[in-house]
Amino acid sequence: RAAIADAGLMDDGFFMYSEETEWCHRFAAHGWQTRLVPSVTVTHLGGASSNQVKEETRRRMYVSIVRLYRIMYGKFGGFFPSAVAWGRFVGYRARRFAQSKGLGRASSKP
Repeated sequence: RAAIADAGLMDDGFFMYSEETEWCHRFAAHGWQTRLVPSVTVTHLGGASSNQVKEETRRRMYVSIVRLYRIMYGKFGGFFPSAVAWGRFVGYRARRFAQSKGLGRASSKP
């Protein structure tokens, strides 16, 4: 409870991804240490959190990654990781578009 009182609650500005990483970053900034406990499991009741359309889930993941890097490294400090995240998303969308138009790469295998 003391750690949460120091660092605050999870940031609800994240939709679904990276919020726990940002929270751990805040704990560390307040002098707390985090630990990995492999024997602990978490069950998402209802199981619907990531059952969205895959493309929307992927987009939200990249939005969260960009937000995380901006929080951790400042507006410009997170530029490179942000550019990589957005580049991957745009590349994914371009591939999906090409495939939908039958423009996929021809196989070089006989």
